[in-house]
Amino acid sequence: MLIELLAGDVLSSDADAVILTIDGARKGMGGNISRQFARRWPEDWEDIERGLRFPIALGRAVAFAHDGDCPFKLILIASTLHHVGVVEDAEKLGIIRRAVSDAIHHAAEHRVGSIATAVMTGGWRLAPERAVREMAAMARSLRGLAPALRMKIYLPAAMDLERTRAAGFAEGWLK
Repeated sequence: MLIELLAGDVLSSDADAVILTIDGARKGMGGNISRQFARRWPEDWEDIERGLRFPIALGRAVAFAHDGDCPFKLILIASTLHHVGVVEDAEKLGIIRRAVSDAIHHAAEHRVGSIATAVMTGGWRLAPERAVREMAAMARSLRGLAPALRMKIYLPAAMDLERTRAAGFAEGWLK
C-alpha cells in the first residue's frame, strides 16, 4: 500500500474513494469536509444521508458505492466526531485507527485503487502530526489486505508538507 501525503483540496482529488467524517450520533452532524461535499454535490449528499442508519458507532466507517455527480465511486462515511463528553488522546487515536481500518476494508471489498482523506483530527485539538502518524501506521499495518491501494492523506494548510514527509520517512511510517 502506498501512502501519499499531499497538500490541497481533498474533494478535488483524483482518488476513487473519499472519506467524509461525521458525528455518527445523529443526522446533520457532518464535519467540515462533509459539509463542503454537501455544498458541492447536494443531491449526492442527500442520497448518502438517506442511506445512513444512525447511530453509527464512534470509530466505524460505512461505505456507499455511488454513481452520482461527484467524481468518487465510493464514499466512505467515518464516525470520528464526538460532541458529548471528554475523550482522552489514547481513545481519540483508537477512534482514528478503527475508522481508517474500516475504510481500508471497505475499499478492498469494493476494489477501489485509491482513497482520499483529510487528516482526521476529529475536531478535538489533537495535533494533526499525531493524527497523520496514526492514520499512516494503521494503513501500513493493513498493506497485505490491499497491497495496490493508494491512500492519499491531504494535510491541513498549517502543516508543513515536506517536514511531515521527512518525519514519516525517518520514523518509518512512510516508505
